[in-house]
Amino acid sequence: MAPKINLYSSLACSDYYSEQSHLGIPGPLPGGAYPVIEIGQQNPDCHLPEIQARAAKLALAVNLCTGMISAITTGKYGALSDRRGRRLVILIALCGTMLNDIIIILMAKYWRVLGLEFFLVGALLDGVFGSFTTTAAATNAYVADCTNPEKRAISFAYIQSVFFLGIAIGPVIGGVLITRTGSVVTLFYCALAVHISFAFFILFLIPESVTPEHMEVARRKSQIRRMSADGVVYHRRQWQYWAMFLNIFQPLEVFWPQGRGRTFRRKRQNLVILGIVDGILLLNIGAYAVILLYPIYMFNWGDLEVPLHVLSDVFLCGLLTLD
Repeated sequence: MAPKINLYSSLACSDYYSEQSHLGIPGPLPGGAYPVIEIGQQNPDCHLPEIQARAAKLALAVNLCTGMISAITTGKYGALSDRRGRRLVILIALCGTMLNDIIIILMAKYWRVLGLEFFLVGALLDGVFGSFTTTAAATNAYVADCTNPEKRAISFAYIQSVFFLGIAIGPVIGGVLITRTGSVVTLFYCALAVHISFAFFILFLIPESVTPEHMEVARRKSQIRRMSADGVVYHRRQWQYWAMFLNIFQPLEVFWPQGRGRTFRRKRQNLVILGIVDGILLLNIGAYAVILLYPIYMFNWGDLEVPLHVLSDVFLCGLLTLD
């Protein structure tokens, strides 16, 4: 996260000074010269409120684009994982992640040609392919398929603890890598290589957790949902088919299971509360990019300092999750 934020800041800084130059405004250096901005590195001349505001808006636009689109697609991919398997959905989400990695690498090198708005293309592709939310949902579903009900909670706890430890340790390794190589692009090459390796791992080594019988049952239920009142399945050429396919609210039915009685009322109430709480918690993760801009701006933190300060908190969170 920190290297990406520094990349946003340095590119926003370069764009700011380029704009000032075109307007004929003198630069901050003696003689009205403009500073040389190192992409992805700490640049003292970029510590201006105007530049930080641009970086925050860029991070906000990227997160908003990915988050809104993935909120629509994740439910569809979740249903697809029941019909076609978890591995397929995880691979689809990885394709979006890898495309986003490629676009970030291209932006670090050719941002003047592509423009800062091209970041939104990567965010759009990441969201269309499901992004992190689809990967997390398919992973949790895979764990649920492979564990007994009495051990399922602890299995989810292990998954979450490893996730938070990765959030803490990964940026530290990335910061060290950037410090040693002197280039932030190296980190994104490594991230792309890791995602490609993970895709091959899923493709060739991980077995499918959904049984063929379960897939068949899920496909029959999906076909029933696409039937008219007369029992005729809608065809792709009919508008009703696309109206049902593009219904972004249909996955939300999971929060309102059908049934009568006190048990179902409590189940619906608990699911709605759980969804609201989970949404509030994820708001903090969504705002993390902007939150990191503050210590970077105020204390001149770099790619190594930010994860080191966050490491202890996230490590404690992971231990509490296990408890």
